[in-house]
Amino acid sequence: MNHNFHVDIKNTTFFLLLPYCNSALFAYKKQHMKKYILNLCFLFCGTLWITAQDNYLWTWGITINKNGYNIANYYGINYLNPWPYTSYDAVPMITDQGEWIQLTANGGSSQSAGIQSNGSLWFWTTNAVDKSPEPFQVGTDTDWKQVCFSNSGRVALKNDGTLWSFGPSHIATQWETSSDWDTLISNPGDDEILGIKTNGSLWLLKNNTAGTPETITQIGTDTGWIYASLAEFLYAIKNDGSLWKFDGLTNPPVQVGADTDWQIINHTGSRVIALKRNKTLWSMGDMNTYGELGLGHNTPVYTLTQIGSDADWEWISSGDLHTYALKTNGTLHGWGRNNYRQLGNGNTIDQNAPVQLNDYSDWQKVVSGPNHGVGIRSEGFSNQGTNTLIEMNQGIIEVTPNPFNESVSINTDVTFNSIMILNNQGQNVIEVSTPLIQSYKLNTLDLKPGIYHIRIKHTNGMISQEKLVK
Repeated sequence: MNHNFHVDIKNTTFFLLLPYCNSALFAYKKQHMKKYILNLCFLFCGTLWITAQDNYLWTWGITINKNGYNIANYYGINYLNPWPYTSYDAVPMITDQGEWIQLTANGGSSQSAGIQSNGSLWFWTTNAVDKSPEPFQVGTDTDWKQVCFSNSGRVALKNDGTLWSFGPSHIATQWETSSDWDTLISNPGDDEILGIKTNGSLWLLKNNTAGTPETITQIGTDTGWIYASLAEFLYAIKNDGSLWKFDGLTNPPVQVGADTDWQIINHTGSRVIALKRNKTLWSMGDMNTYGELGLGHNTPVYTLTQIGSDADWEWISSGDLHTYALKTNGTLHGWGRNNYRQLGNGNTIDQNAPVQLNDYSDWQKVVSGPNHGVGIRSEGFSNQGTNTLIEMNQGIIEVTPNPFNESVSINTDVTFNSIMILNNQGQNVIEVSTPLIQSYKLNTLDLKPGIYHIRIKHTNGMISQEKLVK
């Protein structure tokens, strides 16, 4: 049975037909009745692969590294203090790219990666005190299909089914010679990555501590696996929708219950979050201190139990102690631990049941890192051209000239009352409070040549931001 997904974005209507969980036809029509047919397919490793334009990156939570730097530093303040404006919420990443189709954020709190519609591969991290977490392209190849991270390595698939690994230098090295790899799967905090081949066989891929390939081992002899998740145990779903548990990777799996409509499974820590083909959510686990099971209480549950009664869930992705879930209407929900703002809903209050995390209804994909999230929306920042128009929800901002010299002129269709200029290290170099206005000329004569970001706080609570060059 096909499941229909519909979400309105600006003047765009999207229709998504999902036959089970492996592939889909993604069609959309814009104004003037222009019709386009696009491909969409489910990948794993916390990944939904979308082929479309104007897919911008958003992020929230923290990505601490050894230097104490994180996403919050990029926006000018350490995570231990309140972020300015609504930065507790999802905020757009400043990139020149707007055609993201696949994401991963697993394997280490400071790492994320993505693939664009042209097949190029990008990483971003906060590994140095002078580095903002902007995506940088890895190599020049444009035939990447999927990327996954573990704590000790980065692995990716190409369209030809070959498997590649990346060490600290970000140079791609083919792991082995076969060309029948179909899917990669990883979980936050784990050193291993799971792989599924085109025949449905299930494999364990392990890197060493240097991030280089070590072993590839088949798990059992069965074929027909379509999804799996490894943490305390290995749970896997077969193409008939049945759910299985491996108690030790060398022991035969045991079926969990008799249901045959399972679609996606997330197993992180000691909890299991699962999505059925009827779009209901289920969970179980022997720890529920922070409400990470999403059942509305903080008591352990040892059998799969339905989360609420809604039957319109489309996607799930879990971090260390929290989970994100998308609905068919494009809204983003979450629950569990929120001490690092990993829910991105404007506070640090734990949630023991799904809550909508923001007012946006155009989320196309969300993936979870251990304590941060990365998502794709149709709106964000596009820094292309001298006079850049940025459409952000209800507002449009125009900043000219860019590159600039002595001043920049700011015009919007939504009133604002604050302007901030940040340097490329996230430090605040200019801040101006204004009356409720829609245009302003900012003196920038004293700024040194370099890369800056202008941030504008609108009176409706939104933030617009753009990269500037002097």
